[in-house]
Amino acid sequence: MKTLFALLAVLVFASAPALPGPAGAYSLSMDRDRMSVEARGEPLARILEGLAARGVKVYADPGANPPVTLSLADRDARRVLDALVRPYSWAAVWDTVQTPDGPFHRLAELSVFRPGFREAVRPLVVRPVLDVARDPATGELYVNGEVLIRFAPGTPEAEIQRIMTLLGATVLDRHEATGVWRVKLPEGAEVYDAIRALEKEAAVAGAEPNQVFRAPSLAPGPGAAPAAFAIREVAVQGDGPAVAVLDTGLLSNAGLDALVRASTDIFAPGGPVTDPQGHGTQMAWVASGLVSPQGAPETATSAIPVVAVRVFDDNGCTSAFHVAEALDFAAENGARVVNLSWGSETKSELLEEAFSLAEERGMILVAAAGNEPTGTPMYPAAYGSVLGVGALGAEGRWENSNYGDFVNIYAPGFAVLPVGNDGPPGTYAGTSIASAYVSRLIAAQLAKTPQASLAQILSAILNGGAE
Repeated sequence: MKTLFALLAVLVFASAPALPGPAGAYSLSMDRDRMSVEARGEPLARILEGLAARGVKVYADPGANPPVTLSLADRDARRVLDALVRPYSWAAVWDTVQTPDGPFHRLAELSVFRPGFREAVRPLVVRPVLDVARDPATGELYVNGEVLIRFAPGTPEAEIQRIMTLLGATVLDRHEATGVWRVKLPEGAEVYDAIRALEKEAAVAGAEPNQVFRAPSLAPGPGAAPAAFAIREVAVQGDGPAVAVLDTGLLSNAGLDALVRASTDIFAPGGPVTDPQGHGTQMAWVASGLVSPQGAPETATSAIPVVAVRVFDDNGCTSAFHVAEALDFAAENGARVVNLSWGSETKSELLEEAFSLAEERGMILVAAAGNEPTGTPMYPAAYGSVLGVGALGAEGRWENSNYGDFVNIYAPGFAVLPVGNDGPPGTYAGTSIASAYVSRLIAAQLAKTPQASLAQILSAILNGGAE
């Protein structure tokens, strides 16, 4: 629920540290309806960028960008914001965040404009990147300084505040479906030290690092690149089930506009969806049916709608929390199938629960098994609610496809692609392709039999009934 208010509030508990701006030229901290800003001659747009980088949708009038010199500590947020944007006007939208002890409000949108010129505002898009750390003992990647916390049902607000104060933590976000809080630790605090401290708290049902996944890449396939690339001519299945492609994004010139039912960039909602790596565009082509893997039948006459979600940052990284948010977007936009052509050997309790909840909502989740034949389970493919897909070559299982009990099905994994994956166009191979192809087959079968179980769908696919 969103409500328009001319005031500012962000859910941050007491003792939260000041957060520096992108260039460290100012500091900003917020505690419920209290706010602190320290700036000296800093352009207003830079301070607004700091808010945008923290997930606030900011709309700014390009003509409203004065230098700001301000030193206000722990003041009413409305007074601080008035002083910050003076002599301009502002309006804000709050999201309601449910907690075990009642709702709080968190800033969702902020507009700054010259009086009488509200129509002049433009989205201020700042695309943040994750600060990635590695556990030297396990090699696990996680977001530096971030912890995901689940509190026991019925935990009072005062107890949550006590634990946050103990950590000196700032609440960044809360995933409503799982009840998981994403918090930022003070500068220099160790994630695993905080988790060990949280494990001693009776009110904490679970705590884990915010796991990081790296964007996948495809292996070059055999043979020379063809001189021309053909995109299949198929009709748009406009009202059929869509495949959500949670990946590196989508190129604007990919020829998929008629098939894209919805799209977003999880790191910069409201901004354009791009694809610097190319992998997401490749998967969208295969999942929609505009490109078929080598050896796959070409009997389909209609393409599959796509929900394109860019879930990786500019460095090719995403986090468990961002993936959970992407699942929500896919569900809200009617995706019946979710393709996850990436993975990690590290298991996340948050994602396991998020995927289970998606399955309960009727979504079918499909993930790549990985391109190293180790037999080691890869997540999300190895979660019980997710269909793990390995890749086939010309003579059976592709030699680089992962395998094991967590792999539920194998499918063609070679395709000629008009866009390269961090490289030139050509023939590529990978379980990513196989996963996207299986997602497409499932969506096609759902269009025929919307109430079919996954077992019935897979049986139809294996017997040639999907296309």
